[in-house]
Formats: sequence, structure tokens, C-alpha cells
Amino acid sequence: MSTRKILVIDDSRDDIEAISRALDKCDSCQYAVAIATSGEQGLKLVTNVHFDCILLDYFLPGISGLELFRRLKEKVKYIPIVILTSHSDEMVAANLIKQGAQDYINKFTLTSVKLHEKISEAIQHSPFHNEEPQDVPVNCKVLIVDDN
Repeated sequence: MSTRKILVIDDSRDDIEAISRALDKCDSCQYAVAIATSGEQGLKLVTNVHFDCILLDYFLPGISGLELFRRLKEKVKYIPIVILTSHSDEMVAANLIKQGAQDYINKFTLTSVKLHEKISEAIQHSPFHNEEPQDVPVNCKVLIVDDN
């Protein structure tokens, strides 16, 4: 069974726990979850560790979700980012997707299956999924799910 490295950037311990439990329930893939409770922590982690996907809370203290998203995209353009939000503002989500986010998830509708599907789709549909980034370790693991 493959293991995916996921970075969750969220300041809510309850949301982090819910996400971790949801990913633990996944039968088809294992998830190694790293946690950053601030934007600054998240930026430091992506500098030192390769992640397969980032789950980014849109509302963080100290730095706007949009600004953090932009900084993350500058640092690691090849890692797909899925936005987590507790608001159902479709315009915010659409704006972030236009700027390069792979998808978004409303925290109130979070399920294990939905989270796994969103992560899988984000990785598969990332515009850089066929490119090998310069700063990714050679021994990284990649899961490709394809019905063809």
C-alpha cells in the first residue's frame, strides 16, 4: 500500500483532528500527515520536506489564506494545494482555483471518502504531475491512479 505525504496547514485543533481521523479511515492508501498551525510553519515545512499534497485552511491568523497560497505556489509550484474552508463562499473557491488551487473542500461536508477523492484528483490533475521538480528527493513515491 502506498503512502502519501500530506501537509495540513490549519490553526484549528478540532479540524486537524477531524482531517487526521478521516485520512486514517482510508483503506486504499496510507497518509503520513504533517501539521502546521500557522502560515509561517507551513512555509518552513515545504522548504525542508517534499509533500504530495497540501491541505490549506483559507482563514488563518496572521496571514490571509490568499497570501499564503501565493507564497506556497512560489516556493513549491509543483505541489497541488486543496483549500479547506468552513464557509460556503463559492466565489472565494473559484478565485483560488483560477489562481492555481487544485480544488477546495468545505469542512462541514468532510468525509473520509470525499477527502481521499479530492487529494487523489488534485495529485492526478496537477499540471506538474509529469514533471520531476528539481528539489524533490529521488526516492519520493508517487501514486498515479488512472482508469486507462
